[in-house]
Amino acid sequence: MTEWVGQTLSKVLIEKRIGQGGMAEVYLGHHGTLKRAMVVKILYAHLSADPRHIARFHTEAQAVAALRHPNIVQVFDFDIVNGQPYIVMELLDGISLEMYMHSLRAKSQTMPRESVVHLIKKLADALDYAHSEGVIHRDIKPGNVMLCNGSPPVEMGNPLPLDVEPVLTDFGLARISFSSELTEPGTIMGTPAYMSPEQVEGQAVSIRSDLYSLGVLAYEMLAGELPFKSAEDTPASIMYQQVHTPPPSLPSAGAALKKVMKRALAKQPDKRYALAGDFTTDLENAITAESKTTPIRISPNISRRTLYIALGLILAVSVSIFGLTRDWFSGPDPESDPKPATLTSFQLTENPQPGPDNPPPAQPTPVPPPEEDARAKLDLNNPDYTDFFDGPNGWNQYDVEGNGAYRVEDGELNGVDYVPEEKFTWWSILNRQSGNVYAEVSATNGDCIEKDSVGIVIRIDEETGSSGYGFEVSCDGNWRVRLHRESKSPRELNEWSPSAAILTGAGATNRLGIMGYRDLFYLFINDQPVGSVADPQYSRSFGYFALYVRASLTYNLGATFDNFSYWHIRFVP
Repeated sequence: MTEWVGQTLSKVLIEKRIGQGGMAEVYLGHHGTLKRAMVVKILYAHLSADPRHIARFHTEAQAVAALRHPNIVQVFDFDIVNGQPYIVMELLDGISLEMYMHSLRAKSQTMPRESVVHLIKKLADALDYAHSEGVIHRDIKPGNVMLCNGSPPVEMGNPLPLDVEPVLTDFGLARISFSSELTEPGTIMGTPAYMSPEQVEGQAVSIRSDLYSLGVLAYEMLAGELPFKSAEDTPASIMYQQVHTPPPSLPSAGAALKKVMKRALAKQPDKRYALAGDFTTDLENAITAESKTTPIRISPNISRRTLYIALGLILAVSVSIFGLTRDWFSGPDPESDPKPATLTSFQLTENPQPGPDNPPPAQPTPVPPPEEDARAKLDLNNPDYTDFFDGPNGWNQYDVEGNGAYRVEDGELNGVDYVPEEKFTWWSILNRQSGNVYAEVSATNGDCIEKDSVGIVIRIDEETGSSGYGFEVSCDGNWRVRLHRESKSPRELNEWSPSAAILTGAGATNRLGIMGYRDLFYLFINDQPVGSVADPQYSRSFGYFALYVRASLTYNLGATFDNFSYWHIRFVP
């Protein structure tokens, strides 16, 4: 149901439904006074008639609103309207731990142990604080942990920044520990793969139930898989194992680390850790001790590409040494001109930094298209986000005389570029972010001619709002990709290139698609791949989206956009 869209609750204008949980729907809104985006959680209408559910929801709001911790989502307000309770929470910028771990599994990787310790320590501190305030979370899992504030930002499949902050969200199952009358005996709450045995059996829970779930989360982060799983992968089979099956030993772990995890996953609550901080202390000590005693070994999961690079480097160094020793003993050839030694066959980093010994290329070069559609592993029928422009929904709206204007109306985003000029591109930014991503939009030309164009942008810097990779299509049937930069002219990744896939002229509608994975960009028009380019100088894979119309020759050039969608990339194209 979306009847809440357009209404105002606690000064927050409800703009769009963005999700749902076991007890409530989740909406995106904008606070009129604070001028910031917020999340509004509204209890389902069919649950509101039950006083017990209202009491539990109200208890959640009171409990979490009183918490103030940097690793716990902040609640700003709560109330009841038309008999339905709602909570206003902060909107977190980042990606979920669940999505990040999926991206690691797609590359057959596990999280470095130092990153695991960093995240678990932060979450443990948040839990110990919440427990001291009488709040039990009851649903600790990767989907309820957001990774925020990374500098550089968190990128799917890449190592986590040192300053990343995990934020614990969704206290939808929390309760005040001394208000046990709100939860009936036999009531099962939680997610089966992370539930403690006592939760599975519907018994009374305690802070040690949260610590069991934290132990499952730590096991999954270290091993790359859950401790309890089954061929059927049904909730019943997993819940049975939580109660009856001894926890498996952590793979590739020493005796001390296995002992820590065994205690964290003990079936009996009194056998587990009493404080989350005690668990993380033992976890960190065991991992630190292993790092000092474990010999360096070649990982059996090392990629073939990495082996080829390593072998190539060894070969190159060997050849260089052979050349140096030959020159040393034989002396220079008097008939040959001295030439500096070069190494041209190997790129030792995926993101080389320009410098005196590594000058940036004059222009990025097109890369060969993949053997199959780069989107082959995406479920194109089920995007992670879709916007039909039935409301602003986070798009930047403005009208700057002599520059540009954007407004959402009549189910479209309408854009105008008032003056044809190259120095700056005026666009509408969407207040949503992603890392490696594939995005699409339907763009309809206005009264355009020649190189007047429409475009879609990804990876816009969240601080400046004026830099990002733009894929644009011209009125006369050409396309190009440019890196828009703050206070600089755009840098072209390729020159204008014609494509028969483009529908040309005024009023033509084209479906534009751009996939960005690290330094590679795959381009699509009307569902057809038209090319790909690489930017070895790329420095970020994270940022906002934008749409734009760009006038090359026409004054007051307009265009419209509809059906914007994007998909998070959890694999290597």
